[in-house]
Amino acid sequence: MKDTPQPKIDALLAQLFDAGLSSHEIRCAFESALKCAQCQALEEEQAKTLEEKQEDAVGPDAGAVDEKKPLPAEIRPTPVQGEAFNQPPNQSYASHETPKFLHDLIVVGAGPHALAVVSRLLEERPSALYTDLEHARLSWLRTYAQPRSKPKGFARKLVHVKNETPRPDIVVLDKHSRPGWMPQWTTLFENLEIRTLRSPMFFHPGPADLDGLLAYAVRTGRENELTEIPGVVGKELSKHAKKKLIKTGKRPQYEDPINERDRRDYQTPGSNVFLDFCREDVQDHYGLSQYVTPGEASSISYDALPSSVTVPKGKAAAPEKAFTITLKDGRQLASRAVVLAVGNNSVINAPEYLLRQPSVSWDRGLMGQAWCHTSAFARPGFEFPTKELKNKMRSGRDANLVVIGGGLTSAQIIDIAYRRGVRKLTLLCRSHLKMKPFDFDTTWVDKFQNLNKMIFWREEDYNVRRQMILEARNGGSVNQPYYKILRDLQAQGQLDLRTCTAVFDARYDSASGWSIDVRGPDGVAETLEGFDYLVSATGSKVSVESLPFLDRFRQQVPVETCNGFPILTHDLQWGKDVPFFLIGGMAALELGPSAFNLGGAREGAERIANRLSQLWADSHESSEHEASEAEREKRWKAQEFERRAGNHGGFFDVFAEIEAES
Repeated sequence: MKDTPQPKIDALLAQLFDAGLSSHEIRCAFESALKCAQCQALEEEQAKTLEEKQEDAVGPDAGAVDEKKPLPAEIRPTPVQGEAFNQPPNQSYASHETPKFLHDLIVVGAGPHALAVVSRLLEERPSALYTDLEHARLSWLRTYAQPRSKPKGFARKLVHVKNETPRPDIVVLDKHSRPGWMPQWTTLFENLEIRTLRSPMFFHPGPADLDGLLAYAVRTGRENELTEIPGVVGKELSKHAKKKLIKTGKRPQYEDPINERDRRDYQTPGSNVFLDFCREDVQDHYGLSQYVTPGEASSISYDALPSSVTVPKGKAAAPEKAFTITLKDGRQLASRAVVLAVGNNSVINAPEYLLRQPSVSWDRGLMGQAWCHTSAFARPGFEFPTKELKNKMRSGRDANLVVIGGGLTSAQIIDIAYRRGVRKLTLLCRSHLKMKPFDFDTTWVDKFQNLNKMIFWREEDYNVRRQMILEARNGGSVNQPYYKILRDLQAQGQLDLRTCTAVFDARYDSASGWSIDVRGPDGVAETLEGFDYLVSATGSKVSVESLPFLDRFRQQVPVETCNGFPILTHDLQWGKDVPFFLIGGMAALELGPSAFNLGGAREGAERIANRLSQLWADSHESSEHEASEAEREKRWKAQEFERRAGNHGGFFDVFAEIEAES
């Protein structure tokens, strides 16, 4: 770093060599120390800038900055990999009428999709660009390949080309009261006591390795926490075996869609091993623990930047337009780009007859008197069964619970209610109880997945795409373990399972409980009575028009929709010239049926990261004329190294060959 005196650098190197560290450890420690020094220098420079602005506004004495007080988070730089702020985690921003600092990116939401996007932006060698062989070669070169100290003649050596683009300044906003990454996900898993995920091993937010979750389980000795997905993997019949069956007059009626060689990939990870992987191999690896800031967006606008916004030194010039996000507590943040990763529960799908009930609360989950929506289970401290149900069970009476819905969450609620003492259970399903390994057809993850995706992406009619998504997901379904739990409870007489039953009204009386009007498969209407508590497991819906904090932005930059789904670009961008991105269910028209799941998180993060990297590179090139001659020379050398490397698209992109002088 040019601002660090050479004697300090020499002293630091001497200390590292004396410590007996390996060359790789010395390099990592040295780079970390330089980044810390750079971050400290940037803080001092920004503090000085703020002090000068305050002196210009109210005089030289009134605007002095107390050195003992920490800088407001608006003007603090984003921590680099492996670092943390000197401030406590999740310290609130100071309230400002207008934003003071221009961030590179603001991510709204801190769930697994947001984690996938941020970690992908910080990964130098993503698995989507490099094969396993290339990853292995790169790892060996970085660890062991050392050039000769005194090369002779025109000897050749490998030179690592460092990325000269400044590390992006990223802020992640999340409204959940629980700090850190994936708060709603973690709370929901804890409150429902979900022991395993439903997705296969290659569905995870880690960008470096597609098999990263499986490798983590093997490395940490936790393979016993992986559960095989039944009915998915099996022996594939060869063409000869199929012909032999046909000659005998038989035809293969069923063939497992996944080949035996992929058996290890089609296991479901335990909840604990998955969360530990996200924390250790993703959050800690990329230094993301300090990125999340509590805050709920109330408005997003896309306007010209106010004159009060500060652009850090070394960053590209301020764009003509930028995003201003206003939070519910009055704070405002400015950013060059925004990624909306609000999750699938942002728009709750609740029946009208429940919304008409008195005392409806929307505070971090929908609930009312003697009923709740499954979104309430994501609230920290949510008590289930409720106190009223527990008191009734303590008095020796049976509590009567009814769950409306036919998806996996409804089965999980039935399971946890029974394990916690509820012995009268009723499940009302609008259709048949469907059992599937995933919440979409296996044809989207098996050996025919490329065919289905090609058909989906080649379809230009978005209404047809939406219909393909609905057919692939086919409503709610449960996996095999929970299907067995429901059938066992039904056989024991503990569960009244009513399929093909539509609920069209419900009323609650404090004396007699819930009365529910239903229509069974034979079309005959009847009223079910005597329920103490009702849980609506009716899920959520995708509707970009139903997000109130986007109202102003949608007026400024309208977007075409298809039944609530926004029509985005291939890069999941709101518009070609508007750096506003969506991921998750909102991007289903581009990603397909897996957009709602962890599989869509990886693919969506790859598209967004590629586009953001291109936008940031273009912004730096546009401000090239403002750079000093030394900076331009430095960038030219990096570009020359890349030109000599050739073979763009493989791992040789990060190395260049130069001739060494004798």
